[in-house]
Amino acid sequence: MGRKELKVLVLNIAMDLDRVGRFAMENKEDRRKQFLELVNKQVKELENVDLPITFLNTYEYLRENLKQLNMDAVDASYIDNAFTTASMLTNRGVRAIDIITMMKDYQARE
Repeated sequence: MGRKELKVLVLNIAMDLDRVGRFAMENKEDRRKQFLELVNKQVKELENVDLPITFLNTYEYLRENLKQLNMDAVDASYIDNAFTTASMLTNRGVRAIDIITMMKDYQARE
């Protein structure tokens, strides 16, 4: 998987985690479970990818929070966890992938 595809996958996970939080907030249990299942599949895809070293801490954070989202009963803390993880992926995760891409582009020009 190339860096652009990885970035798209990470952004899709973030968007779907945001949906998990929103549907949890709206008490739409079927939709929450639907998107949580999708996030689990997407994160499973990341297991087979050679992840950039700058993304590893973010990946571990995602996996730990996803374990909690899979186990926890829906409450305010659950909703906050889903939104926080989505936001973190959008910011830190994508930035970490962009840094690696920029470094490789720079090295290729030398």
